[in-house]
Amino acid sequence: MRINLPVTDTEYPLTDRHVVASATDLKGRITYVNPDFVEVSGFDKAELLGAPHNIVRHPDMPPEAFEDLWRTLKAGRPWRGLVKNRRKNGEYYWVEAFVAPVRADGAVVGYLSVRVRADRREVQAAAEVYRALREGRAKGLCIREGRIVHTGLRGFAQRVRDLGIGARLALGFAAAFALGAGAALLAQRGSGPEALASNALWWFGAPALAMSLVAWLWHAVTASIAAPLKRAIVLAQSLASGRVEKLEEAATGEMRVLLASLQQAQRQLSHIVANVRDCAEAVDSGAQQIAAGNADLSSRTEEQASSLQETASSMEELTQTVKQSA
Repeated sequence: MRINLPVTDTEYPLTDRHVVASATDLKGRITYVNPDFVEVSGFDKAELLGAPHNIVRHPDMPPEAFEDLWRTLKAGRPWRGLVKNRRKNGEYYWVEAFVAPVRADGAVVGYLSVRVRADRREVQAAAEVYRALREGRAKGLCIREGRIVHTGLRGFAQRVRDLGIGARLALGFAAAFALGAGAALLAQRGSGPEALASNALWWFGAPALAMSLVAWLWHAVTASIAAPLKRAIVLAQSLASGRVEKLEEAATGEMRVLLASLQQAQRQLSHIVANVRDCAEAVDSGAQQIAAGNADLSSRTEEQASSLQETASSMEELTQTVKQSA
């Protein structure tokens, strides 16, 4: 792993206006940087182009984060996570990074990274976990698609919560069907008082459990579809209006992927808008210079025309004098 030195304890402050963007080829070599990347990294553009992207890597970043990054990208999926980068002078800055494969004719030809200022609470939590990963004491924690997740039984419960909507519905209805079938089989064993007494738990417990399953399904569908869908609508509306909306990502399963993709598209759109703004400002500055040059040229032309008129008048007087002398 590349270790960039020196490093200092001074943080470079990012603002909400910073949209730090870069593109790399399949080997991780930088092919494009925007002005914000040059400003924030402290490197010259000539130093960045063609250099490996880990030129801005900070030693505090654990190798597991970048292993997860490349594993996710090579699987064709976007990656989102918190990254601590290093400036040329050793200062550091935290960003929320959105990295996605760039495709042309159906094949991945490179990767586009868009970074924005990270939330301070998320930075504090990530810094502690990253330190524990580097020191080998992050028991029960790992990084998956940029997220800090648990392993073991707690991780299994988290993966169950991340199950897709179809899987959740299938499990819920299968459990409800099993309860109903079990209750029907027990009812067929006898209908006398003894059977009723022996199967009282099923007669009363099965309907209660079935109702609980239905309630759980309703909650799961609401939490997995309805609430994230509202957040997706807000993101889509902000995307249509060109705003950058910061939302807490509490969804799971397919809706989490949808929200992450919308946020990735939003960040890329903000990067494009920032580039267009920079180009427009450059064109406006150039147009003003051209207008000033044209005005100066016009003034000089008027002066030359006036001088030519004076010269013509003098030549006419000289001609008259020559005629009189002749």
